Amino acid sequence: MKALAFLLAIYVDFAATAYVIRRKPSLSDLSFNGRQAVVLNDRFKSFNTSTPCTNGETACIGGSFGLCVHGRFSVARCPTTTSCFALPLTDSIGTSVACTTERDMIARIEATGVSVSDIHDPQTSPLLDPRVFSPNSLDDGQSDYPEVGQSPSRTSPNNFINWCLTVNKPLTAGRQLKNGSCSPTPMGDIPAFTNMPSSKFQSPLNNAEIAANTTFVVTLAVAHLETGHFVNASSNFYSAPQEVGAGGDIKGHSHVVIEKLASMTQTTPTDPTKFVFFKGLNLAGDVLSAEVTNGLDEGVYRIASVMTAANHQPVLSPVAQHGSADDMIYISVKAVTTIPAMEGNGTPNNCSSIPT
Repeated sequence: MKALAFLLAIYVDFAATAYVIRRKPSLSDLSFNGRQAVVLNDRFKSFNTSTPCTNGETACIGGSFGLCVHGRFSVARCPTTTSCFALPLTDSIGTSVACTTERDMIARIEATGVSVSDIHDPQTSPLLDPRVFSPNSLDDGQSDYPEVGQSPSRTSPNNFINWCLTVNKPLTAGRQLKNGSCSPTPMGDIPAFTNMPSSKFQSPLNNAEIAANTTFVVTLAVAHLETGHFVNASSNFYSAPQEVGAGGDIKGHSHVVIEKLASMTQTTPTDPTKFVFFKGLNLAGDVLSAEVTNGLDEGVYRIASVMTAANHQPVLSPVAQHGSADDMIYISVKAVTTIPAMEGNGTPNNCSSIPT
């Protein structure tokens, strides 16, 4: 036991220094250390000698100091009146695991500006809570008879929380960056199969002919979208996960976009950077509308809906195979020609305008 205690003491010192950035910590660094220590102490409550671990890893097991040896925790009891705790470092970035009194542990953490009583909220924690770790993130999907040509999935032992460090792009950080960015925000709350959103244009109708340069209204009916939810697109773009409301529907809004085509038989993809009309449908309701003031020039057009969650990300459904959440129609816009309307006996009566 003495030999084990001696070995563990060596690892206590190792744990305090192994993953340390050697520079004077700032106040924010110290706060991070304190928050990390409290989260670790909370996590250690569920640890036991059978908890999976990595050789050399240290932890607290039932109040005793634990060291991972050959994939299992070996434990050494702390001295009387003390217990094992994660503690914040004060001279560098990181934490240590050591035996001390609960009062000393609290004092060290609160010296970093962190309240022990407030930090247990996982929504303010800087660390991944093990309860939300997705085990399938370790599986590339190629073990169970993959389809021909199927690509292996990226894998991660920590839910990809630092994945944006692997790409040479700025963080999205709520901005619409035209040269590309990386969003660290999780996808979020996914609705049930019975609450997948859908939409259908009520007007104009598909293949409708409308008069050129004349104001008209686009009307869109939506189902299973809790409309009326939209955030600041300049500062909160993609910056929060998708949410589902009390009724089970995604919280979000829709849009209308109109693109001009070369012809009704065009088969080449359109350029998404070019459109003639775009409007967010931000009001709440099952039927949404947008006025196209002064109408459109002569030509053929495609009108599409764009259903999004509150932070403007595309709506996410619970299954891969599902109907489209968005609708799309095609219209012809024609010049107006004035012709005389006829009386019943063929005599001109007044003038009427019709598309030609």
